[in-house]
Amino acid sequence: MGVSQSLWLSETGYDIASNTSTVRIVWSSTQSGGRYNSYERTANYWVSINGGNETEYSVSYTLPQSTTISIVDTTITVNHETDGTGTVSVRTWMDTHISAGVVTKSESLTLTTIPRASDLNVSNGTLGVKQTITANKKNGGFTHTLSWKSGSYSGI
Repeated sequence: MGVSQSLWLSETGYDIASNTSTVRIVWSSTQSGGRYNSYERTANYWVSINGGNETEYSVSYTLPQSTTISIVDTTITVNHETDGTGTVSVRTWMDTHISAGVVTKSESLTLTTIPRASDLNVSNGTLGVKQTITANKKNGGFTHTLSWKSGSYSGI
């Protein structure tokens, strides 16, 4: 009698303004065998964001014969690093209480890098000479308001 595991991580979207992504975690289990005991079991999984400390979660499940069941199907919000990068790692642990014993699985996902702050460039900087300020957008959806001040003069 065997138990196989499937663990799937998927980035379902991201938000530039909040520097976050939504990630779906799907963990399923298949028992290939004719025996079934119907008592409820507890399984654990751990989630690490951006290589940080793991957060542990516990879930209850039963393991019917010759069936695939969903242990976890959840969506989480992940905060990206300040440079817009992000990763999620998940590992699972389940004691099947049948001949398959303890079954584990782990997966990692590198998230879309979210564009962050735009770069500003200013021309030569000589007093009395017209200056050009350019914003190099990291994302086409960004808008900018540039303000300047020199002595008692200012503008937007």
